[in-house]
Amino acid sequence: MPTLTRLLLALAAMALLVYGGMVALVTFVHPVPSEMTIRIPPEKLAPKPRSASLPQAATPLASVSGGTAQTARTAAE
Repeated sequence: MPTLTRLLLALAAMALLVYGGMVALVTFVHPVPSEMTIRIPPEKLAPKPRSASLPQAATPLASVSGGTAQTARTAAE
């Protein structure tokens, strides 16, 4: 018997054993539903302020309007 055939038969036998084990688990094991309670500390429920976590927006250094460059200071004047 060639080596490749022997390898494929061994892999198929292992796959059948794994599949048979999964079928046995599904057939014979029945889960028991139970109630579950998880306590969450109040600190984790309170939302954090968004302004503290976001960085400040940078002001543009220059803007172009009508083909001429203007700085933020001269554009405001």
